[in-house]
Amino acid sequence: MTEEKENTLKRQADEEEVREGRKVGRYREEEGEVKPVRKAEEKVEVKAGGSTMVETIVKRDYLKGIKIPRLRGKAEKQDVREFEEKRGGSEASARLFANVPGNDEAMQKVQALQQENKELNQQKEELLEENAQRKQDSEGNRMLLNEVLQEKEEAQQKERDLQQEKEDLVQRIAELQNKNMALFVDVEVSKYRKENSDRDRKMVAELEEKVECPVCLVVPREGPVPCCPHGHITCSPCLGKLRAEGRQECPTCRVPIGEGRSALARIVIEHMDHQCSFQGCQVKVASKDYRRHQEDCEHRLVICPSSNFSCSKIMAFCEVEEHAITCRGVGQEEAMEVVMESLRECEIREDEMHTEQTVKWSSQVMKTKDGEVFFLRMNRIDNVFSLEVVMLGNEEECKRFSVEASIIDAITEEVACKSVFHPRPISSSNNTEICLNIKQAGFAKICKLDKARKCYQFNIFIKIDEN
Repeated sequence: MTEEKENTLKRQADEEEVREGRKVGRYREEEGEVKPVRKAEEKVEVKAGGSTMVETIVKRDYLKGIKIPRLRGKAEKQDVREFEEKRGGSEASARLFANVPGNDEAMQKVQALQQENKELNQQKEELLEENAQRKQDSEGNRMLLNEVLQEKEEAQQKERDLQQEKEDLVQRIAELQNKNMALFVDVEVSKYRKENSDRDRKMVAELEEKVECPVCLVVPREGPVPCCPHGHITCSPCLGKLRAEGRQECPTCRVPIGEGRSALARIVIEHMDHQCSFQGCQVKVASKDYRRHQEDCEHRLVICPSSNFSCSKIMAFCEVEEHAITCRGVGQEEAMEVVMESLRECEIREDEMHTEQTVKWSSQVMKTKDGEVFFLRMNRIDNVFSLEVVMLGNEEECKRFSVEASIIDAITEEVACKSVFHPRPISSSNNTEICLNIKQAGFAKICKLDKARKCYQFNIFIKIDEN
């Protein structure tokens, strides 16, 4: 048999084995042609007779079993070729190789390797499962640690809250103790005052009687207190009137009064409460607060804030707003309206402009949204035009507001003069204090003559701001 034929038969046998799936690793079929293929494999040497055969295990999941052993010696190859020619090729070759001496040992090694590979895979899976379990346990431990830390933080916060509550309770207990002590003192003082009230009232009544002026029947509200050699007192205003009339005797005992002063009467006066002297006021105040009360009393006497040509009524402070509604000297078109600034058109008769007689205009009322009331007063006296704002309040309340007063040129409609000042508190007289003043010569220049009405016209602007 020629070498070329042997190669052809061998190739055919190999191709048949590849197609049947019994031989893998050396050839692969691609587009109808069988070509050599290399696979990851493990070789095991097996000795049979005088030759060496190599058994190959292909590491693929779907490949099971072993590769048909390849014989390396010439004698073995010749025997195979002859056997294949006689018995039909691959099946005979398979049976031949199955009976090759030493193949059982190779099979055992292959099975051992497969078992080892299986064990390694199982160990790998166990390691993966253990790793996953450890990862899960680690995640659980981390979550547990976070919960523990959160519980610790909550416990610490609760401890801080309890400490704060404890401190608050201690402070509250101290406050209650102080309050209890203060109440105890008040009760004791009230008890003492109640026990001694009758005696005190009797003593105060006797002292007031002794320091009461026998002329006006009023207890003096401030010292010094004049007295005669026998100790009878007379208030300073009444003593002045008596001396003005030429009378030097004591109204009580008719002895010469002299220049005596009663220290005891002064001490009694300074430590007793005094009834307000204004009609309608029932308030009693201490001697040191009496003057301040008189300045702020709702029943103190004030004069009407009008021009005083048509009204100069003296009234209680609390009656001014009601009086302004019906007073002829107060402009009724704006009376009691809420307004903080005003542009007013004014006029003066032509014959009054060129004379030196006194001219007065009706007062204008301005009122804030908080209820403060102001009166705008204008007059011309001794050839000086004056504009002021009077507030229905005391000196301290007036300092909270500023007045911007301007006279507008009736011809150019520009500001001719302007002044900023505090309003004047209403009082028992309408004497002008701080205000806007302009002389007759300058005043005449900013007025415009209305020949048809025979009067001069001018404009004023008033704005009241709270400081």
